Amino acid sequence: MINIFIETYGFKIIGLHKTGVTYTSQCGGLACLQKSAEGFLIPLYFPFEDLKKRYQQFDCSTLCLENNHTFTKQEIEEYNSLLNITITVNGINYVGIDERRLSEATESWIPVIFKLGSGQPDKIWEGIFISDNCD
Repeated sequence: MINIFIETYGFKIIGLHKTGVTYTSQCGGLACLQKSAEGFLIPLYFPFEDLKKRYQQFDCSTLCLENNHTFTKQEIEEYNSLLNITITVNGINYVGIDERRLSEATESWIPVIFKLGSGQPDKIWEGIFISDNCD
């Protein structure tokens, strides 16, 4: 298995899939966790600086100091709103936060589900949304 440590700057999705490649990222705010997932990496272009700052403020204030955070319905809706714009701009059909895997979530490591535009347009993929690290 090949392991790649990915830069914690910029927005990305790790699409979970058996590829023989794992991606590791620093996450968890001040806990400086390192989480890994096997799959393929999708770098995301993020053209909206004001929305990026809004996401970072929300992500950092909610998750930077707390690794076992219990998400409220309102927080899930806020994340979904921010991530929907972020991911859809990149031609990916964002489905939502994967609430079945919320226990894995921490700052800069959010489980999501999405669809890719070509090949298998109806296939739902599981992934990890990675954002700028806040610490």
